[in-house]
Amino acid sequence: MPRRIPTYRPPSLAPDQGDPETERRRRYQRERTDQAFQRFYQSKRWRRFRKWFLARQPLCIDCEAAGRLKEADQLHHVVKLKDDWSRRLDPTNVVGLCRSCHSKRTARGE
Repeated sequence: MPRRIPTYRPPSLAPDQGDPETERRRRYQRERTDQAFQRFYQSKRWRRFRKWFLARQPLCIDCEAAGRLKEADQLHHVVKLKDDWSRRLDPTNVVGLCRSCHSKRTARGE
């Protein structure tokens, strides 16, 4: 099988676009970070931590504050993982939320 020779691409001359190589590196780093987060959320440590935390605090704190009783089925990191990876399993950094409240908080950028 013949080897594929990479073709040369001249840099973009558009003023609003950055260097293609820099953009490629940024995209690669974002994908790599996303994969690390996905692996973390599928890990045995996370599943055990999540189960333990939800057993301790089974109600959604946002619904509870609004006077409703709804079971929490998701955990929300107060300090985002990308901001402080070391607090990923810190019980003081997570709160239990129902799916709808977690979606609302995520949409707000919290």
